[in-house]
Amino acid sequence: MSEIQRAHPTEIVDVVVDVDNGDGLAVVFAITTLDGEAHDSITATVRSGVARARWKADAKDKALPLELVFTASLGESSVKAKSLILGPPGTISTPAWLLLAETGGTPGALTVLEPTDTLVIDQNPASRAPYRSFHPGENVGLLVDVKAPDGGPLKGTVDLVFDLQKATNEAATEYKSVKKYTRSVDGGAGVTQVAAKWAWDTMGETAPYYFRFVVQWARRPGEDATPEDQKTPKTSVPA
Repeated sequence: MSEIQRAHPTEIVDVVVDVDNGDGLAVVFAITTLDGEAHDSITATVRSGVARARWKADAKDKALPLELVFTASLGESSVKAKSLILGPPGTISTPAWLLLAETGGTPGALTVLEPTDTLVIDQNPASRAPYRSFHPGENVGLLVDVKAPDGGPLKGTVDLVFDLQKATNEAATEYKSVKKYTRSVDGGAGVTQVAAKWAWDTMGETAPYYFRFVVQWARRPGEDATPEDQKTPKTSVPA
């Protein structure tokens, strides 16, 4: 059975096993976790002494990284492949505020912008604001750099979480989550930036206060906390 080592969600994994005298028979590839929990299964027909199947990598509701075991079975015979480790879909870095002149929209709504949006096209490094204050009615702009695991553009469809957090102390050194937004991003042929806008909302909080967004992949239960470089700089909501 072929050795498979690492993959990322949405990637296609080829699983191959050699079979003697089995042409036309069905081979079942059982996919389990290291502790034996069933995760998925695929079936392939033996042709010219080989059973070949394709599996779209999916962690389902399990934490990443996730180690999976593939076992090919035909009748009473079975063989295991080397473990496959599913890792995060890529990297996220340098979240920053954008200076938006727009106002209006549904308070509290967060929208991922299309790559063709003028906000994205007209953006340049000078537009990344390390800090600024926002006021009711304004739209908060967000820009985050993304990469695929190999360092190239991010491809395929992935889910990002935008976690709105409010500071719990005057020094703005500790935060609590106020609301989380999960938005799907279609990488298409490949993207290196994701932009979004959020229509400012009090969320029942009383100004003045500091807040920020934490941008992360849609995580599974038990995954590690978000790295520091995925947090936007803090911003203030004046009284």
